[in-house]
Amino acid sequence: MLRLLNGFLLFLLSLSLGAQGLRSNIALGWNAGTDSASFRPLNVGVLGNVQRLKGMQLGLLSAFVHKDAKGLNLGGIFAGTWGEMQGVQMGLAVAVAREGIEGWQHSLLANYVGAHSRGLQSSFVVNAAPEKFTGMQLAGVANMANHVCGVQLAGLTNLAGPNLCGAQIATFANVAMAVERGMQFSIGLNFTDGTMRGLQLGTMNYADTLSGWQVGVVNVGVRHPKGAQIGIVNIGGDSEAFRLGLVNVDANTQIQLLGFAGTGSKLNLAARFLNRRTYSMLGVGTHYFGLDKDFSGALFYRTGRHFSLAPKWRLLGDVGFSHIESLSHNMDEDAERLYALSGRVGVDFQCARDLGVFLALGIEHARFYHHNTAYRTRPIVELGVTLFR
Repeated sequence: MLRLLNGFLLFLLSLSLGAQGLRSNIALGWNAGTDSASFRPLNVGVLGNVQRLKGMQLGLLSAFVHKDAKGLNLGGIFAGTWGEMQGVQMGLAVAVAREGIEGWQHSLLANYVGAHSRGLQSSFVVNAAPEKFTGMQLAGVANMANHVCGVQLAGLTNLAGPNLCGAQIATFANVAMAVERGMQFSIGLNFTDGTMRGLQLGTMNYADTLSGWQVGVVNVGVRHPKGAQIGIVNIGGDSEAFRLGLVNVDANTQIQLLGFAGTGSKLNLAARFLNRRTYSMLGVGTHYFGLDKDFSGALFYRTGRHFSLAPKWRLLGDVGFSHIESLSHNMDEDAERLYALSGRVGVDFQCARDLGVFLALGIEHARFYHHNTAYRTRPIVELGVTLFR
């Protein structure tokens, strides 16, 4: 995408500049130099087209400089320099500096710099810098740059090529091939294809090699030599890495499917994520208030520790939280929505490679959401099977 935008903007610039022998400059200029095509300190007109600029160029439609420019390059529609721009360049539609810029580049639609640049790019739509950019890119839609040392701030998305040293901030997504030192913040996705050294903060974070922090709803680190993951679901390839979340999955995690009956929710189905020492469970149960009542159900989460007793025997202990709903229209309104805290201990026996049975005993305390008073406290007995080892 960056290459296509690069070629398109250079094509527009070449059309506007024309051939070397066909340049036209419809303007009023004051020239203090020996080069008749160089205007300084002022060039004002409709179509500005000069060889060099050292001062100000104001074009009602366009303002172009074929070589280097220092000062102010302002075009009503297009502003462009074929050489290096030092100063301020503004175009209503597009501003282009082929050999880079040191200063400020601003347009309503798009900015482009073709070489290493320092300063500020600001646009209501898009900024593009296919080489190294040092400073800040500020766009209403998207920023794109190869090497970024600074800040990319966009309404939707930021893209950094081989390396980012600084910060990417966007509402939808941040993408970087590698983050040497920096931060990615997005309401949506943060993606680093290589090494991430810094912080990713967003709904979903992904890094091929994580050497920093991920904080979000879902965190993925394919390789995780050091750092931490904090979120609802944490996925990584290193079993020794630090993870804090409801569900933690690594290369050694065993994912099991559990089906069981109990004195709480009568029929239950759950997924258990079994790590080296700890485990977590997410599940759903039906008929919490009884089989003779209208439909009721529960969503539950549990976390705990497990210990090996023998090659086929395992001891488990956990604590859990359940959200309980009833669709009955005859019950008290307060009883239609409850929460419950529980604790269990149990044993697992592995009957075959992918089949086991378990028994769990515990206690559950349920309370009303509405006024937070006790509903009931009762013992728990659960008996079921585990699929997959």
